[in-house]
Amino acid sequence: MLGRVSLRFLSRGALSNPAERTTGASLLRQIRRGCRFAGIPVAFAALGTLVLEHGFPLSSEWVALGRELQRILLWALTLLLLVSVFRGGGLRSTLRSRWLDLTVLVLALLVLLLPESVLARALGRLGISDPGDLASAYLDVTQVLLVAAVIPEALRYSRRLMRLRINPSVLILMSFFLAALAGALALMLPRAVRGEPLGFLEALFMSTSAVSVTGLSVVGPATRFSPLGQGILLALIQIGGLGIMTLTTFFAQMLMGQADLKTASSVEHLLADSSLSRARATVGRIALLTFGIEALGSVVLYYHLPPEIVPEGRRGFFSVFHSVSAFCNAGFALTSLNLADPAVRDAPGVLLPVAALITLGGLGFPVYLSLWGWVRTRLSGLRLPLNLHTKIVLATSLVLVVAGTLGIWVLETGRIAGSSDRREDALHALFQAVSARTAGFNSIDFGAVTPACLLLVMFLMWIGGSPASTAGGIRTTTLTLALLTLRSMVRGGARVEIFRREISQISIGKAFSTMLLSVLLIGTAFFVMLILEDEPFHHLAFEVVSAVGTVGLSTGITPNLSSPGKAMLILLMLVGRAGLLGTVAAFVPLERERQHDFPKEDVLV
Repeated sequence: MLGRVSLRFLSRGALSNPAERTTGASLLRQIRRGCRFAGIPVAFAALGTLVLEHGFPLSSEWVALGRELQRILLWALTLLLLVSVFRGGGLRSTLRSRWLDLTVLVLALLVLLLPESVLARALGRLGISDPGDLASAYLDVTQVLLVAAVIPEALRYSRRLMRLRINPSVLILMSFFLAALAGALALMLPRAVRGEPLGFLEALFMSTSAVSVTGLSVVGPATRFSPLGQGILLALIQIGGLGIMTLTTFFAQMLMGQADLKTASSVEHLLADSSLSRARATVGRIALLTFGIEALGSVVLYYHLPPEIVPEGRRGFFSVFHSVSAFCNAGFALTSLNLADPAVRDAPGVLLPVAALITLGGLGFPVYLSLWGWVRTRLSGLRLPLNLHTKIVLATSLVLVVAGTLGIWVLETGRIAGSSDRREDALHALFQAVSARTAGFNSIDFGAVTPACLLLVMFLMWIGGSPASTAGGIRTTTLTLALLTLRSMVRGGARVEIFRREISQISIGKAFSTMLLSVLLIGTAFFVMLILEDEPFHHLAFEVVSAVGTVGLSTGITPNLSSPGKAMLILLMLVGRAGLLGTVAAFVPLERERQHDFPKEDVLV
């Protein structure tokens, strides 16, 4: 209300002459425009000070100078927020559309205006009384607010960028690439690693593997990355799992009002949602469902992770990291041997929850929404069936898990666990059958398994998970539609049917196109890798399929690859995460609608 009254005073009360009112309004517009442009360098400077302090080893003098600069920048961002919030409009609409800005503004003003003694008394009531702890808490609060003050501006500019007339497939592909590039720069920080900083190619490989939720590694996350580097890796996994467009749209919609149509269209492509309005409405549910499952998984793992693998004071972070990595199907683990570490590999309390999280992440968000709607209708007394997509996903996933478990158990029995215990073999066979299709966690050494088992796992990796999930591959529905079409053609039928429903020709065409593109990409990449690398034939094939399927399993040759070979895998991981059809659509112009039809004619096949 104060902002509204002040603006009316400036534009009407104080300027009685119409020409003066026009000049005043123009001046106000120029001030607002200047504040918007000023927010960009101030935000970059604020983030730069945080990067310097936390990413580089600095002397105490430079740290003190940086923190003083952070206080100044927080003042600048607070003033810019003040101008941005109180720019006219009613108080109710301002509270509804700018509640994030107002929250950050109030907290920042409290920290900046209250004397440190007042803040010290407030923190003292929380049990923080040591002078060193008080100073540290005050600086932590300042830095958190500094980041929080940057978020509203970042969201506004991201929304402006997404209003540009860009092909959604291009937007999705570029979003993953830019996220991988930003993550690579973050992982190159000296304090993000132990020992010598990573080179650009190594950092880009690890960042791309995290954003694409693949899990292939050229360096060990447990031994090479510091706690800061592991935190960066966790953030990249979460961003990649949900998808850049999903995260941006969710926060823009929840914190700053409705997202624009261009952003929602991009989410539609990423989530395979056929309805634009439904794509908008489900983004919030997706994020809440993801965070809820990850939180539950973190609690379970917190009580089951063996103490031998968890450093003192980091059990909470380890639990969250492995839960997020499992649900997002990333396959990263903070142990030197992944889940094949002797302390973990025979622990059902770890392997089974991780397998459950992998499965939940690989089913796809439309399945959860369908199941929720089905449960609600059942509770209300109606008996509506599950939709066709959910039935196909659940049935195909169950068949693949059972068949994969039996296949691995039969091919590797007596060799998996290094003993003759068939129960342990069955546990590892089940875990690897689940992990091979989506995640890339390994509880056994794939460099020592038989070629027949490698071929079976490659087939599972090629199939992958389900549409609109955190998994990759050609997807379970693609395989099912292809097999159903083959059955129909062999029987001489003209229609493809399952569960008393007929499959559309568009869906069949997409399925076969995806399979053909996948085979062509894998074949081409495998041929190039054979030229570039001097590694066993089946090991290179395994590596290529793992990268295209964004799985992350490896026979152990990833760190030994040449720079061109690593660059090839980076490209394959990006293409696999953005989707094969989506990647092709990003570079192929759309066909114009024709006003005529050609005569139809059969071709011998």
